Amino acid sequence: MINVFRNFIMTTFNSKTIHVALLILTLNILFSCGPSEEEIEIEKKNKKHSELAEKYKCDNVEDCLSKYEFEGARAYYSYDGTDEFDIVTAESQYWLKEKEYMKSLSIIEAYSLEEDHYQKAKTKLRFNTISSIIDDYIIERNFEKAKEYALRLNDNINIENETKEYYSRYNDDEKNPFESQQDEMLKKIEKAEKLLVKSE
Repeated sequence: MINVFRNFIMTTFNSKTIHVALLILTLNILFSCGPSEEEIEIEKKNKKHSELAEKYKCDNVEDCLSKYEFEGARAYYSYDGTDEFDIVTAESQYWLKEKEYMKSLSIIEAYSLEEDHYQKAKTKLRFNTISSIIDDYIIERNFEKAKEYALRLNDNINIENETKEYYSRYNDDEKNPFESQQDEMLKKIEKAEKLLVKSE
């Protein structure tokens, strides 16, 4: 039976056609047996994840942040596209608690994205961080240092994150004058200094 089938093939097609057909069939079998592009990509990601987990001893951005492994968090960020602002916030607040004030601020300053909502979030984080630093210096009765940090604040944005131009558009400057972040903090320090010095 096999010989009959073989003879039928040989008589129906010439040898060149058969060789080409066999080559195409072989290639199809080889490609169908190999991994797909999606499978290759998944394998690469799994390998990268294993390398990061081994190096930093954490499994993802959130896990790294919980262990204060900020370098690891950034490595995972570049790998899986997590929101970097979460890392900036966590790291800057960690150094704030450690009283490494300039390091905390430098991390915030280094963060840069053009999107408007990120810029507003950065401005708010920066204000809250400097406000906390000022509070620490007020508690220590170091009013001059507190003023130094107050002067780092924006004099064209208020504590509501509104620019002077925007505020003036919707408010009566005579009845409710614009007060910048800087103005607010300097007034706070002045008031605290009078009260605390008077109580001593």
